[in-house]
Amino acid sequence: MAITPLPTPPSSADPVNFNARADAFLGALPGFGAELDALGTQAQADAAAAGASAAAAAASQTSAALAANTASGSANFKGVWSSLSGPLAMPAAVLHAGSYWLLLADLADVTAAQPGVSASWAAYTPSEPTVLVNANAAATLGALHLVNGNYTVTLPAAPQDGMRCKFRDVTVAGTVWAVAPNGAAIETGAAGEVMTVDLPFFNFELRYSGSLVRWVLL
Repeated sequence: MAITPLPTPPSSADPVNFNARADAFLGALPGFGAELDALGTQAQADAAAAGASAAAAAASQTSAALAANTASGSANFKGVWSSLSGPLAMPAAVLHAGSYWLLLADLADVTAAQPGVSASWAAYTPSEPTVLVNANAAATLGALHLVNGNYTVTLPAAPQDGMRCKFRDVTVAGTVWAVAPNGAAIETGAAGEVMTVDLPFFNFELRYSGSLVRWVLL
């Protein structure tokens, strides 16, 4: 916002123009004061906006750092916590008690810092990758598998409690595909018994239950 310059002020050194300049100067003062008030109000608003912008930028940087840390940890998945021993450095993520945990500090002994008990871990939900199955394949833990044909997806060997895989049929009617438990059991089936799927667009999740010692259909 621009401020209108005041006219030349009166001066006793110039008595000829004193009255005229005094009248013009005094007449301009109210408008000058109003413009100053408006400028002050605008300056306060600009300062508040700048503060909000700075706070938003700081929050964005924090969120970006957290997202980067989470992505880095997810990319360095170390497996089930109970299967680990010795030192563990960031970035790292583990599975424990059915949840995923992100490491927040380097550990001299991972067995001494239990996720959910130690402050060295933070629970998080990893992004769900999508895998298109166009051939017989091994399952990817935590992924959504889009099965597109008469194929077999094999679950991990020696599964641990909380491991999960999702599946969705994307085939035409008449297609039959399978999920092989790799020595374990699926639901009420026998150990090693293959689960077949023949329902178009059927979707489900299999989660391993350590207490039931089998993959449970969800």
